[in-house]
Amino acid sequence: MSSLKGAEIAQTVSDYAWFLWEKILGTNGPQRKYYDNEWSCESDLYTSVFRLSLIGAARHFDLGAINEHSKIDVVWVSSLPKPIEKFGVNTRHVDPKDLRLLAESEMMNREVKALDRLSKFDRTVSERGSPELWNVLITWRQLDAFRHRIPTRITNSGAKWLIITEAPPKSGAWLQYHEGANAFDSPPIPVPRHQNNVST
Repeated sequence: MSSLKGAEIAQTVSDYAWFLWEKILGTNGPQRKYYDNEWSCESDLYTSVFRLSLIGAARHFDLGAINEHSKIDVVWVSSLPKPIEKFGVNTRHVDPKDLRLLAESEMMNREVKALDRLSKFDRTVSERGSPELWNVLITWRQLDAFRHRIPTRITNSGAKWLIITEAPPKSGAWLQYHEGANAFDSPPIPVPRHQNNVST
């Protein structure tokens, strides 16, 4: 969708994540210091915070967000589906034409598997008439740590990618991102903190 820009997505997700981080852990103290060092320990808290941030950030773009859709962590849609009761269980049908963004939050050294899920799902829904989608991966490791393991069928797919990672400690930023069809070969761009994109 042309109105979705990689830089704005990264900034808004970052703002929500930072907002939640401070609400949950405070701005100082032993608990905050402990979790500030949890990237390298593959913390489930990071995964949860970024999933919630993706759901919250969708509102900034007047979109809906669905958690755990077809094994994708979070998808953004132009219209939320109505639950359909099937065999006593509420299921849902998402029209591919309503999809706008696919996202995985992966903190467990399984980035390539997450990229593969995104790539396969993107290809499947594209064949069913979805618009061009953003494929987003959020991970604590920087891209250089796993770039060599990414298959060329993913890097050369022509899809729109947004890879959000931890920024180097001396960069002054918390997060950085790579974007576009050539995201895997592009230099990282720092995400400034506190741009007040959070809607409460």
